[in-house]
Amino acid sequence: MNDHIREQLWELVQELDELVWNLEEAESGEEATQGYIRAFARARAANALWYALASPVSSETVAECLYEAQAVTGDVDGLRAVILQPKG
Repeated sequence: MNDHIREQLWELVQELDELVWNLEEAESGEEATQGYIRAFARARAANALWYALASPVSSETVAECLYEAQAVTGDVDGLRAVILQPKG
């Protein structure tokens, strides 16, 4: 994996996290809440990808990737099923 691509992805994660914090502090309301939820999901998905592209892969990077992915999906059982799927 090209380190430059991963660095750019990390910059995106930082930008999205900042957006999430700004939206969290913004006025409340349905539209603000929906914007926060979308920004949070994008930030967590980008961070999951950043961990997924780590080299070398370690148990820590896998755990962090899964943590971020479940924060987006809310589906720990679904993630577990994908990981434990028999290789064919």
